Amino acid sequence: MRTTLFTAILVVSGVLWAQTRVDLKGQSRNADLSQMNPTLTVETKTQLPAQCVQGQLLFLTTAAGGRNLYGCTATDIWQEQGTAGEMSAGSGLAKMQNGSTFVWSADSTVLPYLGLDNAFLGDNAFAGKFTTAPGSIQTVIASDGIDVSTVTVRPIRTMAALTMVATPTIANGDDGQHAYVWNAGLYDVVLQDRSTLAGSNLCLAGGANATLAAKALVHLVYTAAADCWMQTGGASLGNEGGGAVSSVFGRTGAVVAQAGDFNSGQVTEAGNLYYTDARARAAFTAGAGINLAAGVISAVGDTTTAANAGAAGANVLKAGTNVTARRLVAGSNVTITENTDDITITATGGGGGGAGGLQRDFPAAICQSAAGSLAWNVGSASAPVPDCVIGANGVIYGVAKFSNSSTQAMQQSLDLPASVSTVTFGLAWRAMAAGGDVVWQVRYLIVGADGTAADDPDLNGAGVTVAATAVSSAVGVLKQSAITITPTNAGGKRIYFTVFRDNAHASDTFAHGTYTPELAKVTVVVQ
Repeated sequence: MRTTLFTAILVVSGVLWAQTRVDLKGQSRNADLSQMNPTLTVETKTQLPAQCVQGQLLFLTTAAGGRNLYGCTATDIWQEQGTAGEMSAGSGLAKMQNGSTFVWSADSTVLPYLGLDNAFLGDNAFAGKFTTAPGSIQTVIASDGIDVSTVTVRPIRTMAALTMVATPTIANGDDGQHAYVWNAGLYDVVLQDRSTLAGSNLCLAGGANATLAAKALVHLVYTAAADCWMQTGGASLGNEGGGAVSSVFGRTGAVVAQAGDFNSGQVTEAGNLYYTDARARAAFTAGAGINLAAGVISAVGDTTTAANAGAAGANVLKAGTNVTARRLVAGSNVTITENTDDITITATGGGGGGAGGLQRDFPAAICQSAAGSLAWNVGSASAPVPDCVIGANGVIYGVAKFSNSSTQAMQQSLDLPASVSTVTFGLAWRAMAAGGDVVWQVRYLIVGADGTAADDPDLNGAGVTVAATAVSSAVGVLKQSAITITPTNAGGKRIYFTVFRDNAHASDTFAHGTYTPELAKVTVVVQ
């Protein structure tokens, strides 16, 4: 009986051994697994299950080394445990894994060409240049170059604050290549602009050096034409920024200004005034006889009033005549006077520089080989005698000597201008003795410029004789006598004038036995 009972107990005991499992939660205290053989304490999978309960852990064997442990943070939500990315939040890029899928997260204040949804905004500025992960931290000294040859984001750090002196500071890249330099250390790093460091290939904002403080980041784009890395985003450096602009005027991408973006009411005028029709019209004030209605300047009232209204003369304007205003400019020897009803244009000087509108000198004689010859037209019976005057200083001029006992004369002619008021004959003469007074006379005849004795009766007229005032002689001194006439209807015609001395004139008292009056020249001035 005992034997049987023992056997039964053994059987029962064997059954209990085969079915027993240790409940670590209820049956253990201070469990120490350090001495146990290799133990799998976390569930392993090749992919994340679709379902999980909060607190559940899983080792994902297909994930990159060091990033395999995932926890269920909420029902059916897995999240990688440990570091969430390769850079801290707000510092640039972070790479995360969702199951077997890798997801990039970008700080939009750092990467202005990427939106928060990882979509490119505008042109694809990173085509062929954007790497899949930030580079490893490069520890640099002042003479080191920063390496962005294989990465887009290069973290750097230093052992102390320093100023970069490497030339080039960053090796030249490809045209359009983007690079981000992030100060992952604790000390300030000064980047030198090419204007302050010869050989630097950094073109920083404002041409000034840039201080890259701890955790700050600078965005550079290489431009082959300028052979330098151009700083973008202005002079501000940092990992905060003012936030990215996702759109302008509701448009995304490479936004180009278009009509309607602004209006004049949004622009401060300062000294640059903008003009509208209303403003332009308001700037004008209509004077007498002027109408500015509807922006059109027009005359009001009678437009046929003559410019010389109230004075004699013909009207210069008539109805329907378009008039273009022109300014009268007084030329040489001309005076323009604006009167109440008209404008007077007066000649104030002659072509010869005298006081009249036309001046011409007629020498009485010329000298050739110390012999004189008359330069005027003369008759054979009443011609004065030509002679040469040769001064001790070499001055030579001819004279015509007029007799003390008979009347002698000589003649010249001159074409007159279109307008003639007066004609003055100025006679320059001398006498070699003080023998009394001399009276010079002029007889003139005005005819048509192309007239002949056959077709112009004036040529057969007697002419008009005028006499100069008697002038007393002085030994060897040139004296001046003048005769002024006021002809009528002489404009455009020719004047024939004869200069003579009549010794029988009551006022002519010069009667020296040896010397006679000598005429040097006659100056004719027409006004």
